[in-house]
Amino acid sequence: MNKLLFLPLFAVVIVSGCTQPATGGVTAEKASQTQYVPTVTPNCKDAQVPYQEQEEYTKTEYYSETVPYTDRECESKKLVYSITDFAIKSQICNKKIEECIKYLPIIGTCTEKINYCIDRQVVCSVKVNNFDDEPGTWTVRFDFYKDGSNNIIGSDTRNIFVYPHDTTEAGGLTSITEKELLTTTYTCTRVVTVEPTKQVCRDVTKYKQVQKEKQVTAYRPVTKYRTEQKCD
Repeated sequence: MNKLLFLPLFAVVIVSGCTQPATGGVTAEKASQTQYVPTVTPNCKDAQVPYQEQEEYTKTEYYSETVPYTDRECESKKLVYSITDFAIKSQICNKKIEECIKYLPIIGTCTEKINYCIDRQVVCSVKVNNFDDEPGTWTVRFDFYKDGSNNIIGSDTRNIFVYPHDTTEAGGLTSITEKELLTTTYTCTRVVTVEPTKQVCRDVTKYKQVQKEKQVTAYRPVTKYRTEQKCD
């Protein structure tokens, strides 16, 4: 019968084929031995391993856009008018003096007298016709001349206000006191130095660039970590 024996140091000896000892001699035993390799336990631990992932997020994008808008444009325009009936209206003597030109001999009595003007007023007039829908004030300068001469002997400036679709008559005047000019005839000219204007406005469509923004979805890489077991 075979027998299995456990020996120290984990050696296993298998004895087989036992026979009766022969008389007068020793019977040899055949034995076989198996080597046992001890089990090694690995040294493992958890580790954080990085990795990348695409993450969705919302961002603001800015852009320019052409948009229409209404603007008011104004410009100055002269009122529609005319000047008519320009003429010398009067030549009035404001002051006269009497002078004796002939006397009786010896007694000196004046027998002949003359009157002459020493202060004459000359008036020129015009009519300003306003054809416009707006009232206005015209500035007119009147220049006075001795008839047949280009030398100005007097000037007068007048501001003439006229209502819409109306007519205003106005005049300029000058006083003449120089003796050599008092007995002559006169003429005058007129110059409109200031013409009234009005603001004419209209709405126009214009365009401008404005900055706008919108929310869009975008993606970006992010680093994340996962736990993995690593062993030595």
